[in-house]
Amino acid sequence: MSHPGLFPVLVLAASVAVPCVLAQEDEFPPRERIDEVLHWLKERAPDKAEHLAHLFEEGSDEEFLEAFRHTEKAMDEERRARDKKEREGRDRAGEPPPPEVVEEVLRHVRENNREHFEKLVRLREENKEEFLAVIKKIAEELERKHREEKDREGGDEERRAREKKDREGKDHEERPLPPEAVEKVLRQVREENPEHFEKLARLREENPDEFFKVIKKIAEELERRHREEKDREGKEHEDGPVPPEVVEKVLRHAREEGPEHFEKLSRLREENPDEFFRVVRKIAEELERRHREEKDGEPHGERPGDDPEAREHMKRQEELERRAKEIAEAFRRADGAEQREELRGKLRETLGAIFEMREQMRRRELERLQHEIEEMRQALERRRENREAIIEKRLREMTGEGDDLDW
Repeated sequence: MSHPGLFPVLVLAASVAVPCVLAQEDEFPPRERIDEVLHWLKERAPDKAEHLAHLFEEGSDEEFLEAFRHTEKAMDEERRARDKKEREGRDRAGEPPPPEVVEEVLRHVRENNREHFEKLVRLREENKEEFLAVIKKIAEELERKHREEKDREGGDEERRAREKKDREGKDHEERPLPPEAVEKVLRQVREENPEHFEKLARLREENPDEFFKVIKKIAEELERRHREEKDREGKEHEDGPVPPEVVEKVLRHAREEGPEHFEKLSRLREENPDEFFRVVRKIAEELERRHREEKDGEPHGERPGDDPEAREHMKRQEELERRAKEIAEAFRRADGAEQREELRGKLRETLGAIFEMREQMRRRELERLQHEIEEMRQALERRRENREAIIEKRLREMTGEGDDLDW
């Protein structure tokens, strides 16, 4: 949302030198005035204040100004009504202002307008009644100004709180991902799109800062997809029944685990069908998770990102990257040739350490891939040797036939 410049300000010299700001209706109000109105509205209607703030941030100028002028008018009318009520109350009392109020007003006028102060002193000698009436009006104006400043201070506090929140959000965005999160993203990208994984690997070498930005965006997108998928699965699980073939698969697994577990499930099926299906659903999800892990060639509970040594290695590498950037920045700011030469040597040494760490990470990755390939090769050989047994087992699962050797 674009904001035009602040509107022209016309300062009128009041009897007590209190500034009065007048604005054209079609000009954009200053930020201080906007915060003042938002603070006033928030105390009375938080939802409307939130809507007005949303219009300021994302709406058009016309929509915001229309809502703002309406709110500003209501605020001014409320203040005028309050001031009038207070004046009427004091007038009805018919009491002159207390001596301390008189002295406070005179002190204020003397500090702000020496000429007007001398006029008040003469008026005090010539017409005391008129003098007290003028003092009362000045005191009311000072009180009104004090209330407005207090409202503005509240708006400033709200603005500062909002700015602090924005800074914290920005700091969170700039904070790098932990090493295990980076490895998790790379692992998933490698599985889904090997070509994109290669591009990320090259980017990591050529531009580490840009690499971490891209990784963070991918991580956010993966997290969003995970939440959506989890919500869909949860809704499907809650709304839909468990398919018969899934029930039979879970019962077969329970028989393989042990007769006691199978008997418990059988009794639960008779006594509480709803709870039975809930338990079956959970077991089926766990079996599916294990199946995916076995298919990926990774044992339960062991992931490359869970390696403490790898996490420490990446943490150290990131520290060296930041250190190299700091030295480079200091080199660009340095004036003397001797200081620049010293910084150049430190930067070269740091870059050498980063290079060695990257090479070590590549060797570790190569060893891990070779290990995975060997495991996959062995798994392939085992499956080929047990071809007929695997086919027979799947055949029985799909046809719903039991095993003659079941208990």
